[in-house]
Amino acid sequence: MRATYGLALFIRGLVLVSVLSSVKASAQDTTSTGRPRHVGAPEWTDQERAQRKEVINTILAFRSELASDSTKIAACTLAAEAQDTSTSAWVSAQYRRLLIAPLTPERTPGFPCGVYAFARAGTRVLWLQSLVEVKRRGGVLGAGTVGLPLAGVTYEASFQWLNGPAYRRFESYEVAPGSPSGNWRVVRYDFHGEEWSDSFGGARR
Repeated sequence: MRATYGLALFIRGLVLVSVLSSVKASAQDTTSTGRPRHVGAPEWTDQERAQRKEVINTILAFRSELASDSTKIAACTLAAEAQDTSTSAWVSAQYRRLLIAPLTPERTPGFPCGVYAFARAGTRVLWLQSLVEVKRRGGVLGAGTVGLPLAGVTYEASFQWLNGPAYRRFESYEVAPGSPSGNWRVVRYDFHGEEWSDSFGGARR
């Protein structure tokens, strides 16, 4: 009887060790880019990355002032939202000359791509705050083909437009596929307010 009880305890111990090992392995599981799973932003599929790049380029094409050099574009925020740092390769060729790195990273320790890292006097910068998929219905159009949109999918992008350290404008865009072939277009623009600031603080309306 005692031997049977001891065997049962031994087996229970093996099961517990197995479960704990499984939990530990799961907790240490990482994505293909090395991030722990279920931590931070999700890792997009190739199709989702391709779509996000097209959406970003659609918005850049929508902004008429980018035809000149009057406004620069924060490259690191585009790279973060598309999960592809090679912005000089996938941003539309006519806008690549506008891509810039952080201008004053020392102002934002721990946040090298933060909005204030681009707030420099005499410089206008377009800073992508977020790019979110807001609607998804049905299956994949052209399943297995990278770049084609999902049925009913739209994206909402939030931007800040900076004119030096003293002024910020907040705006958003909704972008949807104009056809099943994946020609994206801006279907809504919203202005959310603006902010002025100086050495005494800021005011927003």
